[in-house]
Amino acid sequence: MNKARITLDVALTIDSATSLDRKGCAVCVIDVLRATSTIAKALDSGAEAVYPVSGIDAARAAASELAPALLCGERLGVRPEGFDLGNSPLEYTKERVAGKRIVLATTNGTKALGRYCDADRLCAGSLLNATAVAEYLLSTGKDIILVSAGQDGAFGAEDAICAGLIAERIAREGAEYTDSAWAAITAYKACRHDMEGSVRKCDHAVYLEHEGFGDDIGYCSKTDIMKVVPVAAHHNGRIAIKKA
Repeated sequence: MNKARITLDVALTIDSATSLDRKGCAVCVIDVLRATSTIAKALDSGAEAVYPVSGIDAARAAASELAPALLCGERLGVRPEGFDLGNSPLEYTKERVAGKRIVLATTNGTKALGRYCDADRLCAGSLLNATAVAEYLLSTGKDIILVSAGQDGAFGAEDAICAGLIAERIAREGAEYTDSAWAAITAYKACRHDMEGSVRKCDHAVYLEHEGFGDDIGYCSKTDIMKVVPVAAHHNGRIAIKKA
């Protein structure tokens, strides 16, 4: 594989244009706070698969169709009534999720995964598994797009910082990168010596802290504590995310 010929781009919001056609690319969706961190933790804890969906009603329908399955997710950061688990990665212990199917509905991360489901390869990245994800993306030999899920279509600094970490790992191997990828790398380098402190300054972290999820912020700010790579595939008309 000639890694020097790989091009890397970063979409700084879910709606950002990219210079690459995702249908021929390896795409990584990033939602540090908290969907892709939760997906990584669920799979690392032995979940069979995570099925990302958009919307509470869609989640209930999918959980019924995939039964037995855990109905999980959030709206405005909080677990909806009747759901088994919320969107806190700390809830996804081996005791609760090992061997289980998980239907996950979140405001931003699962929406972004659905948006990019026609990519040639699709995975979920976070600070927790950043280096493992970078290695996986490089192993595909394809051009790469990192997607920052952000917040309600707006820019999310924590996702851009994570994209910068993954991009920095990929750039080390000689990949060419775009201006937006360079900007993300620059943001990461400015924050790398105090990752948790930097993440806690981000708008969504401030909101989650106010809602009582301060421990989640600390956990999601940890870097490279997992080697799991969540990779999406189509399964009976749905996206199923499993370990690579």
